[in-house]
Amino acid sequence: MKRKPIIAASLALLLLPLVAVAADLVVVPGRLKPSAEALDDDGGEVGAAGWRTSRDTEKAPAAAWPAPARNRLQLAAGQRKQAGKTPVWLKAAAASTVDVEVIDRAAVPANWRDGLLIRLDGSPGTADLTVDYAAFRGAAGGDWASRLRLWTVPSCALTTPSAAECRATPLATTNSPADSTASATVGLKSLVALSAGPSGSGGDFAASPMQPSSTWAAGSSAGDFTWNYPLRMSPSSGPLPAVALAYSSAGVDGRSEATNNQPSWAGEGFEYSPGFIERRYVPCAEDQANGGNNSQKTGDLCWRSDNATMSLNGSGGELVFETGQGWHNRKDDGSKIEKLTGSGNGDDNGEYWKVTTSDGVQYFFGRHSLPGQSTVTESALTVPVYGNHLNEPCRQASFAASSCVQAWRWNLDYVVDTFGNTMSYWYDKELNKYAKNNTDTDDVVYSRGSVLKRIDYGTYYRTLAEHGVNEISVTPVKQVLFGVADRCFTNCTSGGQPVKASWKDTPLDQDCSLTATECPGKYTPTFWSTKRLAVVTTQTWDTTKTTPAWQPVDSWTFTHSFPPTGDVTNAGIWLDSIVHTGLVGTAIAMPPVTFEPVAMPNRVLTPASTTNNWHRITNIITETGAKVHVDYSLPECTAANVVALQPHTNTMRCYPVLMPDYSANPNGSVLKTEWWHKYVVTHVTELDVPITGGQGATPKHTYYEYLDGPAWRYADDDGMSKPERRTWSQYRGYATVKTRTGDDPATQTLQVTKYMLGMHQDRANPAGALRSVTVPAQRGQRGRVRRGPVRRNGSGADRLQRRRDQAGLQDGQRPLEFGRDGVAHDRRADDQREVHRDADDLYRYRPGGGRGRRVADHQDHAGNGPDIRHRELVGKPRRHQRKQRREVHHPHL
Repeated sequence: MKRKPIIAASLALLLLPLVAVAADLVVVPGRLKPSAEALDDDGGEVGAAGWRTSRDTEKAPAAAWPAPARNRLQLAAGQRKQAGKTPVWLKAAAASTVDVEVIDRAAVPANWRDGLLIRLDGSPGTADLTVDYAAFRGAAGGDWASRLRLWTVPSCALTTPSAAECRATPLATTNSPADSTASATVGLKSLVALSAGPSGSGGDFAASPMQPSSTWAAGSSAGDFTWNYPLRMSPSSGPLPAVALAYSSAGVDGRSEATNNQPSWAGEGFEYSPGFIERRYVPCAEDQANGGNNSQKTGDLCWRSDNATMSLNGSGGELVFETGQGWHNRKDDGSKIEKLTGSGNGDDNGEYWKVTTSDGVQYFFGRHSLPGQSTVTESALTVPVYGNHLNEPCRQASFAASSCVQAWRWNLDYVVDTFGNTMSYWYDKELNKYAKNNTDTDDVVYSRGSVLKRIDYGTYYRTLAEHGVNEISVTPVKQVLFGVADRCFTNCTSGGQPVKASWKDTPLDQDCSLTATECPGKYTPTFWSTKRLAVVTTQTWDTTKTTPAWQPVDSWTFTHSFPPTGDVTNAGIWLDSIVHTGLVGTAIAMPPVTFEPVAMPNRVLTPASTTNNWHRITNIITETGAKVHVDYSLPECTAANVVALQPHTNTMRCYPVLMPDYSANPNGSVLKTEWWHKYVVTHVTELDVPITGGQGATPKHTYYEYLDGPAWRYADDDGMSKPERRTWSQYRGYATVKTRTGDDPATQTLQVTKYMLGMHQDRANPAGALRSVTVPAQRGQRGRVRRGPVRRNGSGADRLQRRRDQAGLQDGQRPLEFGRDGVAHDRRADDQREVHRDADDLYRYRPGGGRGRRVADHQDHAGNGPDIRHRELVGKPRRHQRKQRREVHHPHL
């Protein structure tokens, strides 16, 4: 405020001579003439055009099913022969004569038409049967070929397929997608089927869509490539939706044989979800011990524990129940979490969730029926679940009577801020049927997925008790509309039925029509979608029009494709481009943002497996025509070097997965270890628009170096996984990351950042001993900055800057143990006092759990002297205090 008069006075002094001169002259109005300068021959017109994208348009060959045929084979002992021109080969243990018939697919029951039926009629004995499915491996989507197995089928299955005694039995099958063959030992007088199940070496559609990699380390210590595309929302009073497509290469790295590998509706590696809470169940076939009332292995889901995992506002984590404390986030962010009942959302007792964050905003998940609304949000997804043990929900004397409908996912559907302003989310469910209890005629409807339909906001619901007034408005003034399309582009249907081969990443062989009266062979609920995100449109209620109506404001159109992966596995849907269009007045479309993929192997290649390639982003062409290019690390693990790897001492970029070996036992009781790659970003280049007739900006190069090898933590006891399936597969990233910016070593800047990885008290070996690390960080601290960044020149000398962040232990982050009661218990003493310190926030915890008051903690470091902390207690004035430096368990830089 004091500088303005000084500036005014200075300007007045500068103008005084001009005023004096003007008093003695007659001013003639006119214009200054531009200075004339002769043009030379240098320079010229400059043009620019955005980087061009390239696409691999290779198409898979059409499926060619074998024609019906019958052939007689004369087999010598140990001799292997092909049955005529059919894809069937036999190798008998002893000399024999056998008739091999490939049965006409059109003449068999519908449930067997997605495969082959082969009748063997020979002398008693056995033979090794091999089916070469190379000619028809693309007959269905969802990596159908990798899910193929051989089955022994009773002859009555051709006439009365629904009868219990006519049910097929799985054989110990060796499926080699690399060779396109499936083999098993069969009787020489039998009926054999080649048919797909819900899972295989390419993934498991019976698994939840939620990826285990969602719990991996994130941020710079992880080395992932992340990219965010926010969509502009129309402003309004009250809560606003945050809609953005978020890409992460880590989500692709986490795809393995154990996961559900159908990409999201946005495309491979991309995610958008407003939020959800999900509960996991276990296959009943793996839950027969400890007094289970199920004596037969079935494909149903069974209750194991009252578990939950939450995703909200771009983050989330496991929810833990503590007796006397209720539910809380394992990260304990101060939110109040309540599980309520009575919503009428399809769950057996109408369970839904209410989460109140520390700012007072309330989030409801699966509420279904909203105040003042006559329609429902369809936000809760349900599936039949069996309570097969005592004290489990719905448990009855018999297994058949012990099922009830339980929610497996509660989507966010209602938000209320502290002023009573509201926002609501509306969904379309995707339904399917399956046959419960291995009984074809006991068909039941369940939710295999859902898509977001719209978001309404600018509404309110205020009550006298909370806001001092009773008023409600359920008519939105702003909306976000989500348009979907099929995950198929050409030749999608024929005669009213889907052409399954055209739905590349959709397992339509697992579909049972909602109008069907039985679902033969569909004994397991599977989770997948037939929809992709096609367009997002924002609109506002325009009262300035003669007749008030909705005015579209912006739209974003999404184009997808199925680029080939370079191996024999099916491609997942890929986001090609996003086009943003302004819709007010004359519609104007921006140039597209385009994405180029690179196919990289997920599985460590072995002679008996494929690489299971998945795509990652390698180039982004922005709306301005500039390019972002991403280079990833090369595969570090091979079939040769993983032989010597021990999971508990592994420091290489690959992780083990324990899976059933169906070639050893058809019931999956024998496990095998397979290794899967993890990739990190090594180099990112930002390139300007290509210039013709001139020179654009110099490309910006950023190089990443990761030291000491990655950390892999033993998988948590989530109360769901069998102990024998758990191993060191939880990625914790790198303790030290060097970031170099610039291409010239003489002018590069080097940033060194050290991270805490949450490896303290990890399981150190198969015997169960625990690790002790120098930095005492529990798993709640993974990925947090321990020390850094330290900025130096490119050579590593001449320190330019240092910042230190300290973090201690986080309450509620101890390893969890699950009892048969299905409740997670923290391993901690009731009188233990814990302190959690993030970079700038300090929380104190009361004995026995529960959050204390928050303290803002801002720490300055000056040389080696004591720390000056500016501490602000909530509700108290700021004050300075000097505090003696605490001892920490990591060395000085």
